[in-house]
Amino acid sequence: MHMRLDKRHERSIGGIAGGDQHVAQEAVAAGALDRRAAEAGAEGGVVEQKQLSERGIVALGAHRELRRARARREIILSAGAIGSPQLLQLSGIGPGDHLREVGVEPAVESPGVGGNLQDHPFFLTCYESTVNEDLADAEKPAALLRYAFGRKGLLTSNVGEAMAFIRTRPGLPAADVQLLFGPAYYHDHGFDTFDGHAFSLAAALLTPRSRGRLRLRSSDPDDKPELVGNHLAEPEDMAALVAAFRRLREIADSEPLSSVRGPALVPTEIPESDEDIEAFLRGETELLYHPAGTCRMGGDPESVVDPQLRVRGVDGLRIADASVMPVITGGNTNAPTMMIGEKAADLIRGTLTA
Repeated sequence: MHMRLDKRHERSIGGIAGGDQHVAQEAVAAGALDRRAAEAGAEGGVVEQKQLSERGIVALGAHRELRRARARREIILSAGAIGSPQLLQLSGIGPGDHLREVGVEPAVESPGVGGNLQDHPFFLTCYESTVNEDLADAEKPAALLRYAFGRKGLLTSNVGEAMAFIRTRPGLPAADVQLLFGPAYYHDHGFDTFDGHAFSLAAALLTPRSRGRLRLRSSDPDDKPELVGNHLAEPEDMAALVAAFRRLREIADSEPLSSVRGPALVPTEIPESDEDIEAFLRGETELLYHPAGTCRMGGDPESVVDPQLRVRGVDGLRIADASVMPVITGGNTNAPTMMIGEKAADLIRGTLTA
C-alpha cells in the first residue's frame, strides 16, 4: 500500500514520529489543504446539522440559522460509517419502508443504506506486573519533564507496543485475529482504573462474519441513529475469539511475561472451559471503534455506491469514507480509509476509470 507522506512524517510509525503523537491530518494532509478555502464557506460559524438537497447542502448552524450551499460539480460525502448513512437516510436515500416509518419522504429507494455494519470486536485480559516497567508513572513530573524537554520517555509510547497477526485454525487464507500487548492497565474503554503496575493482553477479531445495521430513530437530525451491531452473532466469530483467549493465556504463561506476571486482574478468575470463556467474552467484548460497510460499494444494483464511489440513483454525489468498504479490512481501518480518499480524489480528477 502506497501512501504519500511528506519528509517530516515519513518515519511515523504507530502514530508516533519524533516522539510526538500524529493524527491523520498531520501525517497525510499537512500542507495539502488551503485552509482559507476550507473556511470560506463556514463564515465563522459551526455547522451542526446537514441534509443533502438537489446537488446542494442544507445546513443548520450553531445558532439554528438555515444555510444553503450549492455544488457546481459534485458533493463528496465523508461523514464516516455512522454519519454518512445517517445523512443519506435523513435526505430520503435509503430503505423506503423505514424512512416512511420515521417521517422521511423517500427520494431514492436504496435498501442497503445503513446495512452491512461491521466493526472489529476485541477483548482484554489484564495482569498485575511485578516490575516497574509499565506506563503507570507516565503522568508523574519526571516523565512529563523528560518528554517536554527531550521528547523521550514513557509519554512517547503508543501504548499498544507489540502485536501479532495469527490464524486461529488451519486452512485460513490469512490471519483472522490480531493480538496486542500494552504495558498498562486498560479495561472498560479506559474508564476503569487500577492503582498499580500492570500490563494488558488483547485480541481483536479481524474477519467478523456478523453484520449489523444503522437506522434513524426519527426525522430529527438531533436524534442519534440506532445502531444494532449483532456482534458475535455468528458461531465462527465466537469460536475465533475463544481460540484467541487461549492463545493469550499461553503467552501470559510463557517467558518473558510469566516471570513478571502477578495476579490476574481481568478476569480475576481465569475461565477454563469453552463455555466459561464464551460467557466471559460476551460480558467483556468491546469494539475497536472501526465501524465500516454501511454504504457498501459494489458492481451489483443493491450496492449503495458503484466502483467509482458514486451513490446509485443520485447524480453528482460520491461517498469517500470507511462506509463504502464491502468487507472490513483485516487490520486497522485508518490507513485504508485514507487510501479511499486518495482513490476518490483520483476518480474525481478523472485520472482513473474505476
